[in-house]
Amino acid sequence: MIGTCKQVTAANEYKFKVAQDVLNFCGHCKMDVAHVIMAKLGDKIARVKCKTCGSEHNFRRADALSSTPKRSSGSKPKKTSSLSIHRLWQEKVSGRDESNAISYAVTKSYKVDDLIFHPTFELGVVTAIMSGHKMKVVFKESEKILVHER
Repeated sequence: MIGTCKQVTAANEYKFKVAQDVLNFCGHCKMDVAHVIMAKLGDKIARVKCKTCGSEHNFRRADALSSTPKRSSGSKPKKTSSLSIHRLWQEKVSGRDESNAISYAVTKSYKVDDLIFHPTFELGVVTAIMSGHKMKVVFKESEKILVHER
């Protein structure tokens, strides 16, 4: 199969054999490149090796590579655009005194609507307290999940 590299779809995945070349996304190369199938579980491709950089990784499903990924009901929702994050941050911060911001530290405890100052992300507002000592914080450019109460 040297020189032949085919795109895998869910419907034709069973046709591929170990040692055959397939087109797959490589996280190291950051693009679709040729891979060699290293292992299969039943009819499913399990593990591949990049022919460009040599890294081995789990096979990334062909349908997961499309521009509009299909999500299961239990998966995380799509990230909010940076423009809407910026608007949310502006709403939360407007009218508040930045000098009252609490310096972020992993050991401190926070609550929703606390204004915090992070050394890397700068000014942010706690939008949610999550289980496992985590909190969601909106910053000017992005929303982050940070650890607290440790």
